[in-house]
Parts: sequence; C-alpha cells; structure tokens
Amino acid sequence: MKHLKHYLTVLGISSLIGINIAQAASYVIVQVGRAKSHPIHAWVRNEKKYLPARRVAAGIKGDVTSAFQVGVEVGAQKYKKKSKLYGASKMSSKRWSLDELVVADVYLTRNIDIIAKAGVAYVVPKAQMDFIQDNGKTTTQRLKTSPYFVPKGVLGVGYNVSKKINVNFSVEHEFAKKGQQSVNSLLMGVKYHL
Repeated sequence: MKHLKHYLTVLGISSLIGINIAQAASYVIVQVGRAKSHPIHAWVRNEKKYLPARRVAAGIKGDVTSAFQVGVEVGAQKYKKKSKLYGASKMSSKRWSLDELVVADVYLTRNIDIIAKAGVAYVVPKAQMDFIQDNGKTTTQRLKTSPYFVPKGVLGVGYNVSKKINVNFSVEHEFAKKGQQSVNSLLMGVKYHL
C-alpha cells in the first residue's frame, strides 16, 4: 500500500500540471547506452565499469510558452550485468524497471533543448549465483529479490534534426534505499514526435 501511494502521488502531480490533451504532442523515444549499478548484496564487489542498457518510452507534452513544455512520460528500462566474485563463482543480475516521469523541456534555441524529468520507477531485480565445482559442473542458486519503488531523476540535452526527430543525450539516476540497487545511466536516444 505504501508503494501505491508513491505511484498515485506522481499520477496526481502529472494531472495537476494541466496538459491540454487537445493541443498536446505525443512522442516515442528509444535510448541505448551504459549503466552502472550498486550491488544488491553488500558482499558483492561494486562494478567499476558501465554495462549495456536500453530504454523505451512514450510521452505527451504541451506548451506552457513557446520555449517551455511540460508533460508526462512512461518508460521501461533494462540491463544485465555479471560481477565476478571469489574464485570461480559468479553472480549474475538482471534488472528492469517501469517508470513514470513528469517532464520539463526548455528550448534554448529553435533546435536545442534541455530536458529535466522526475518521478518514480518500479524496479524488478533478479539475481543468481553460479558456483563452478572442481569437476567443472555449475550449480546455480537464485537469490531472493523483491520489486520496489524508488525515485528517478533525469537531466538531458537534445537537438532537433527535423520537425519530427530529436536526438538526445541524458544522464539518469534511479535512487535506492539500503539493500536495494541504485543505477546511474548514460543514454543516447532518438525521439520521434507523432
């Protein structure tokens, strides 16, 4: 119930920003890049390198002024990483998240914009340990993980290649509480205005 309150709060905020649906513009965005996370369990060494990540989203934005737009975006992000542990044992973790973000988009020029997004992400982590025995066989043990809600923030910059296509670069952070993963992502993407 506590998590539902966080989600409903974002839905309420997004409706309060007053997007005029009749005049709003919808879009889809595809992003790829790199992500770095903090481990699920404290005994796993922190990964130093960024690993592949991808995100898809759809949103709607309306004009506040000719250079300022606000809107709402819903997306899904996924990445997979492997962290080497002690000896021949490995921990593999997968993670995906669904997010809803309030979007603020400021155009510095006709083609260059700065984007800020904030909201919540529903995170679903999965992890397993692979133990390699002396005889070469691998034993797998799934680790207990539970889905959770966390705040998410995004800062980015975009460039309009045409009236319908915007290329962009963003830095994203999914926050976390103790015992949960937080993720930093560097993503490049293409936004298509419908």
